Amino acid sequence: MDSIDKFEQITVGQDKLAEVISVSELRACLNKTNPTSLWGINPKVLHFGYDRLVLKQKDMVAAGFKHTILLADKNILIEKGESSYLRKQADYVKYYFEEICGLQNVTYTYLSDVLKSDNYWELFSIISSKLKISDLNKLDVLKEGSIGNYLVAAFQLMDYLVLNKDVVFGGFGTKVLI
Repeated sequence: MDSIDKFEQITVGQDKLAEVISVSELRACLNKTNPTSLWGINPKVLHFGYDRLVLKQKDMVAAGFKHTILLADKNILIEKGESSYLRKQADYVKYYFEEICGLQNVTYTYLSDVLKSDNYWELFSIISSKLKISDLNKLDVLKEGSIGNYLVAAFQLMDYLVLNKDVVFGGFGTKVLI
């Protein structure tokens, strides 16, 4: 598949692509030997709205991206204080994507494992000292009044930095902080 076909594969139905990545940046990624991409998902709730997003993950893989899905199991704990079923729920989502949706050739990573990386908390300290509450307010993260929502927004930025990906797939309607 040449880079024009890859570009078409990814951008079909993407009327808001430029909000996340510019067209020229996407083309540059597609010209790399091994482009990488990331989709972080909170495994708390799975619904039919994910169908379109899962299809886009398949498009990323078909276009040649080495794709990672981050199962943000700890986000449930941070946002809601619930911990009894974190890994079990994340495993269910992974099973659903692989076996029911047929999303193959993807690396699955758990946030609980990423948090153990050597530089994670050092980077988190640097990022959190630079983030402004006014920037986070633009994301409407305090809809439910929880400071955990602020933390999750910072963690999403950390996912990109620690996992070192070329493209982060944010989903449709995701607001961009950086």
